[in-house]
Amino acid sequence: MPPARPAPRRPSRALRAASAVLAVLMPAALASPAGADTVPTGTTPATVSADPLPTVQIDGVVWDQVVVGTTVYAVGSFSSARPAGSPPGQGETVRSNALAYDLRTGELLPSFAPGLNAQARTVAASPDGSTVYVGGSFTAIDGRPAYRLAAFSTATGKRITTFTAGTDGTVSALAVSAGSVYVGGSFASVNNQARLRLAAVNPTTGALQAWTAPVRNGGVAALLVSPDGSRVIVGGSFGSINGVETYGSASLDAQTGRSLPWAANQVVRNGGIPSGATYPVSGITSLSTDGRSIFASAYGFGTTGRPSLEGTFAAEPSTGAVRWINDCTGDTYATTTVGGVLYTVGHTHSCSAPGWFDNAPDTAGTLQHWHSLAYTTTDSGRNNVRPDQYGQDFTAYRTSSLLHWSPRWTAGTYTGQSQAGWSVESTGQFVVVGGEFLTVGGRAQQGLVRFAVKGSAPNAVGPRALNPAPLVANARGANGRAVVSMTTRATWDPDNADLTYRLVRDPGTSSATVVDTRTVGSSFWRLPLVAMGDANPPSDRRATYAVRVSDPLGVTTTSTPTTAATSGWAATSGQVSAAVGGYTATLGRATLSGRTLTVPFSAKGPGDLRRPEGTCLSDGTTSLTPVSTVLSADSAGAFAGSFTYRLPGPGTWTLQYSCGSVYTRAVVGTWTGLGVG
Repeated sequence: MPPARPAPRRPSRALRAASAVLAVLMPAALASPAGADTVPTGTTPATVSADPLPTVQIDGVVWDQVVVGTTVYAVGSFSSARPAGSPPGQGETVRSNALAYDLRTGELLPSFAPGLNAQARTVAASPDGSTVYVGGSFTAIDGRPAYRLAAFSTATGKRITTFTAGTDGTVSALAVSAGSVYVGGSFASVNNQARLRLAAVNPTTGALQAWTAPVRNGGVAALLVSPDGSRVIVGGSFGSINGVETYGSASLDAQTGRSLPWAANQVVRNGGIPSGATYPVSGITSLSTDGRSIFASAYGFGTTGRPSLEGTFAAEPSTGAVRWINDCTGDTYATTTVGGVLYTVGHTHSCSAPGWFDNAPDTAGTLQHWHSLAYTTTDSGRNNVRPDQYGQDFTAYRTSSLLHWSPRWTAGTYTGQSQAGWSVESTGQFVVVGGEFLTVGGRAQQGLVRFAVKGSAPNAVGPRALNPAPLVANARGANGRAVVSMTTRATWDPDNADLTYRLVRDPGTSSATVVDTRTVGSSFWRLPLVAMGDANPPSDRRATYAVRVSDPLGVTTTSTPTTAATSGWAATSGQVSAAVGGYTATLGRATLSGRTLTVPFSAKGPGDLRRPEGTCLSDGTTSLTPVSTVLSADSAGAFAGSFTYRLPGPGTWTLQYSCGSVYTRAVVGTWTGLGVG
């Protein structure tokens, strides 16, 4: 465990690095989430439940969905559908890249079964709900020509053959008004007339309309008619429309295609081909509205070319003025709003710029992705990182609030991109997700799933399993009477923030007794310590205890029962290590008094020996810096003294002389008790 070697008494790089690491790891460094879930407090909007409802499954990927009344239309790349609960290969029904299911039951509907000969990428409904329009890469439906665009009656499920529009390239976005179907993609002509990536056709006949707005340096991925019907908002990877630089989003006159002011594309510059690149490296993936704001989701290739956004933003519909930006990293693919909540799908891995959560490994050591999240639709905070990890500076802009809704997904492999959801839509009672996922909440459910508001959901999803630290008998109670005490890391619940912890003596017996209760707020990124105890344990035996954790709806998980053990500190004997160049460091026998740990040390070496400024203590989860360092010897080649730490709870504690380096760590002891008082 040799010390490092910069000049003495100068702030070390290791110390600065350690301080930076601690600033990220300590829970207090990140903001608390809004107290929102299926049972929110105050004016915070309620989310849907995280319970995955039984829904028809597919064998590929769903790219897009639209809800018309009680019917969900889903399109993508798949060849069959099967009932909820059926494994692949069982109970399958042919469905060629398009299907419909009942929103209320999740069951496949027989009336809509067009046979598309290639994938569909987008689906949209007419304002009156009588027609759905499908776009994609197909060139035939049920053996008859259909060049990448088609219309279907929602009453019969049959193709409307009088709608004859067609394109020469993939259609990836549709938006429909009473008088036009707006079409976007990677085509160069529509109905054999030049239209570069954007066009409008008659909703009844498919005849090409005069509306035009040439798109260059990238494609179109999303279209939206503004709430007042006067504009068409466009999103994609393009660099310009009508010869005007737009950087991935733009506003066009709904009657003429003329470019209108749109301030958002000067703030979020996702699109075009930046210097040094040969193709677009970022773009806008989706557009949605709640009638008051336009919401956009984005993707980017990190720092390649121009810095880009990978999260979401809200803009004023008529000007594009940015209302807030949630500067999270990890691409976001789609958004939908209902009940004051913005739901997203993607693969978010950090929201540190708004102060929420940072990159973290999962149990396998790989970067953890959150494939669906929920936010408020209105602003409430501010981005606080300048610049973010991709080089963007959004600190001048507000954020909305991250809400407590985080179902767990198993990503699929169909597209080769290891993603879960690609599409999300909503109604007043449901949120529906389509994609290539394989499971939701640990339950097999491939490609399609529904979530419902609390009143329509089973509300069976509850706290995740808890593995508390050992409970200990501790003779430091009042009047010397033994008490039982413990501290454990909180668990979390996918759709409820506030959980109630009950310490139960003699669980599973007729004499089971709740001896302590705590209600603690937590989330997947904020897991505080929970301290509990039994002030009056049996004096004639060692009692057994378990921790029972419940959400507000009564769903409960209980830890494995454990018998209280004797409290104590098991110290490790002094340890000496030698290193190249004559550097040595010695740790003496650590002692614990209450929660105060003292570790004696000495270090010797050449004259550039570093003072012990960067020392840290860790139990593998929490890193601590000394509350005091006392030096009994202090010279250029020799230091001696002691470190003092304040321990938050039991565990095996390891000291590292310079915690920003790779020098050997030494276990100084194990605390199996929790000091009282």
